[in-house]
Amino acid sequence: MRNLIASLLLSAAPASGALPSRLSLAADSVRLSLARECLITLEAFQSLPLPVRGEKGLRYRMMIYDAFGENPEDHDKKVYVPHSVAQFDATGGEATCKVSVVFPKRRQRGGVLGDQMSPATLRMSREAFVEREARFYAAVEAAAGPFAAGKKDAKAAAEFLAVFKAHSEPALAEYYRAMAPDFFEWLEGGEKK
Repeated sequence: MRNLIASLLLSAAPASGALPSRLSLAADSVRLSLARECLITLEAFQSLPLPVRGEKGLRYRMMIYDAFGENPEDHDKKVYVPHSVAQFDATGGEATCKVSVVFPKRRQRGGVLGDQMSPATLRMSREAFVEREARFYAAVEAAAGPFAAGKKDAKAAAEFLAVFKAHSEPALAEYYRAMAPDFFEWLEGGEKK
């Protein structure tokens, strides 16, 4: 089974021959490994992973959510309220989906939040999307170190925010902030040295 998962993950590598980042592979494998325990279907989507500080050091969190279009082939899907949050050690340690996060209140439980992709993202070629995703993973990993150490790094924060705003799901903006509030405080310079 591990060989199958590894081959599936590696087959997602960009056509340029570059391998996905370690964090990208870890996030994908966590979603697959927690599928049974957390009732995650193969059709579910995962958000971008963001760093959080934990009792055991740096961890990453990502939301698991459903998104649907009028047709299964549609790329302009609508995002539904996330049904779970996974937290994991990117170096291959522990992973759990039993993370308590207080998400924004919504009038309709389980309702549609909005678009999964921005209009600009929908117009991108697959190659451009994969390249921007690689930039996201490089930026989040570059920001995670200083964040975990509690050190300011305005350049890493600015680079992360630029690619994150372009690449993240527009409908989940408030949910990302709720999932990793300390990281957003660090990004925006509110955290003391």
